[in-house]
Amino acid sequence: MNDWSAMPPSPKPPALMQTVRDRLADAPADVIAACVDNLVCSLDSAIDHQDAEVKPITAASPDGVVVYKRSLVLALIFALKRCQPDMTLLVEFAMGEGYACKLRKDGEIVEVDSGFVSNLSESLGTVIAEDLAIESVLVPIREAQEWFQQAGQTYTAELLNTINRGKTKVPCMMIDDGTTKVMTMAHDPPVPSTGSLKLYEVSHYSTGLLLRYPAAGATEIIPFVDRSMIAEEYRKRIRWGEAQGLGSVMELTNEIREGRTCNMVQLTEALHDAQLVNIAQRVFDNAATVKLLLIAGPSSSGKTTFAKRLEVQLKTLGLKPVVISVDSYYKHHKDLVPMPNGQIDWEDINALNLDQLNDSILTLLDGKEALIPEYDMKTSTPVPESQWEKVTLPRGGCIIMEGIHCLNPDLTAKVDASMKLRIAISPLSPLRLDDNTVIGCTKLRLMRRMVRDYLTRGRSAQMTLSQWPSVVRGESCWIYPHQEEADCVMNSGNVYELCVLKGFAELLLQAIPPSSEQYNLAQQLLHMFKFVPVMGAGAVPPQSLLREFIGGSWYYDHAGWPKHAPY
Repeated sequence: MNDWSAMPPSPKPPALMQTVRDRLADAPADVIAACVDNLVCSLDSAIDHQDAEVKPITAASPDGVVVYKRSLVLALIFALKRCQPDMTLLVEFAMGEGYACKLRKDGEIVEVDSGFVSNLSESLGTVIAEDLAIESVLVPIREAQEWFQQAGQTYTAELLNTINRGKTKVPCMMIDDGTTKVMTMAHDPPVPSTGSLKLYEVSHYSTGLLLRYPAAGATEIIPFVDRSMIAEEYRKRIRWGEAQGLGSVMELTNEIREGRTCNMVQLTEALHDAQLVNIAQRVFDNAATVKLLLIAGPSSSGKTTFAKRLEVQLKTLGLKPVVISVDSYYKHHKDLVPMPNGQIDWEDINALNLDQLNDSILTLLDGKEALIPEYDMKTSTPVPESQWEKVTLPRGGCIIMEGIHCLNPDLTAKVDASMKLRIAISPLSPLRLDDNTVIGCTKLRLMRRMVRDYLTRGRSAQMTLSQWPSVVRGESCWIYPHQEEADCVMNSGNVYELCVLKGFAELLLQAIPPSSEQYNLAQQLLHMFKFVPVMGAGAVPPQSLLREFIGGSWYYDHAGWPKHAPY
């Protein structure tokens, strides 16, 4: 195995060398890949030692979904090549279990209608029915660059400029029926053939299309929920990135190489400032009625720093905000019903004392003094009432609350809706790796959380990665269903943050041993970082949302929190 990716595609092995397919000869027909010694690989990969542990992977598993959706994009590119050879596919951003995509012709975006998309869907169905082989190939780097350039995959061709020229071949996955040939970079191993991709949905979406794949464990495509507010925020950020020349990893590399790091930081931070000013002005313009600001977003969105910065911005307008933490209202652990596995689901809204929280808000809004509880996270119990804080809402005041449930109407059910401004926050920064790969919100948040967990809580990367699936499940249950109920969006995405996080995260990920169940995910993330340029944390201003995760923020003084970033 080389260091190009977690389990790179390999050429046809010698006849005497055993392949994964040989080892899994008796496995069910729905096996699409395998986990070999904690690394996901294709069925045609060679096994280099007889003691290797080989586990089959189906599309029903999380690892299988990653393999499946990569191959499905390749199959769609092939279908497009057959019916519209002068067009290319551009993946824009992830939306639910799917990708929002645009079509290009001669380098320009082309609007398509539902009839076009319907024909393309039929073409994809034919490609899948033909059960065409998806091959793993190693292509000389210059040949790959020329091929991608001629195929109109300009972002992919440019990405190859970031690769160490000592690496002479590029792992790709390819479909070639003798008449039509398409290829993409192999960031993950492929399924063995297009016949493995029976579950999919292609529909018209905006001016392009939506390609949907099954969620882990699903036997059918889950009905699509259009989160139009989030989608529009993605599009706005894409347009901003393209206008500033900061939409792809290659463009970030050029900025850093050419000494324009400071300009890149200033532009990004100014974008955050503008959002804060706009939201604060909206509160000020409606100050007579809006008294409760509710901020919600998935893990590591920057909720806490945003709440503190919003508090400061509101004060500059003459308002007097009071910040209350939802976490203060957790119930005593003995009053909570454990899940079947014996653990407490702390992300369940019922883990909060909702009556107490609503009574506190109503008391404050009535101009009276409220006793705000404090919660000891170490013992999972409220602190004694004698230590609770007495709070009164001043004249011209408003309440700021942040937490994962703040967009859920059940959290503040006793408060009149006209008094609320609901703010969804998430790092919606669709940074482009190549034409078919964007580094989306979930990976950004995972990197943020991993670095913060290590710096502030002493947790290893392995521990963070092991907990991440349960975090994502909680978000799917409690946050995403309520995002469209938000009144506005704070996009906390930072175009240069991966460059800074790389300086912390690479060493943490490299410390995860091959024996760990998190080894494959660690290697996937390290593969991504191979293309990302590194940037020192010293350029990040202390008020930046990013400082919540790398330390050195104006807004924190936690025990164990480093006063200065270590990188």
